[in-house]
Amino acid sequence: MDRGDALAPNNLANLYVDGLGVAKDMLKAKELYEIGVEKGDKSAACNLGNMYHDGLAVAQDFQKARELYEMAIARGSAEAAAKLGYMYQRGRGVARDLEKAGELFQLAVERGDAGATNNLGGMYQLGKGVAQDVHKTKELYEMGTERGDGCAPKNLGDIYYDGLGVVPDFRKSRKLYEIARSRGCADAINSLAWLYHHGLGVSQNFLKARELYEEASGQGDIDGMFNLALLYKHDLSSGKFACEWMAKAKDAGDGQAASKLAEWHC
Repeated sequence: MDRGDALAPNNLANLYVDGLGVAKDMLKAKELYEIGVEKGDKSAACNLGNMYHDGLAVAQDFQKARELYEMAIARGSAEAAAKLGYMYQRGRGVARDLEKAGELFQLAVERGDAGATNNLGGMYQLGKGVAQDVHKTKELYEMGTERGDGCAPKNLGDIYYDGLGVVPDFRKSRKLYEIARSRGCADAINSLAWLYHHGLGVSQNFLKARELYEEASGQGDIDGMFNLALLYKHDLSSGKFACEWMAKAKDAGDGQAASKLAEWHC
């Protein structure tokens, strides 16, 4: 490695993190990120911050993560602004501050981060930390969709499903849910299943709905489990499977599942 190349330590560290061409070694990755930080690399500072935030090969230390994210932000990192925004949004290692979170997400958006568009869009949708603005919400979800964020298309699909500032359009929702599904957003799979379950924007298809609810459930989506139980109970005439899936929803933490189990005498 040419130690004069400021980006080289970070790039090599990423290989050790993923085990690409080398044995996976988080401690070696940490050492390389530290070298990158010393050389002034913003990505190395952000990635080292991620290690402290998540407790990877180091003791979890939110204060250290915050310091590294702030360093990376000062060097121009979009990702670090989004990560620190998340810390303020959730109150992780800092006092919860939604206005500060909004400012950081906005900075990350301006620097091109995809995920921050979705986070900031949600804040505008709910009016938390910023003034509620459904048009701004839609604009940000559209931006996130264009930038490749996983769940921004799902949230944009919900905008069209609910008719928030737009004419309701279930077909548009379906297309957006399919994009989000292809990007690994589990919530979108459940939403797509719901459309097939109830024939919204598509021909009603209980078997397709079952397939999608099972896919969502396999990724841990609690709503998928709950809705699959309802599908078996009311549309596929299987009380046995309905009870099994409702029990899974209960075990996964669904608040309504226990009453359904009692109602169905499971």
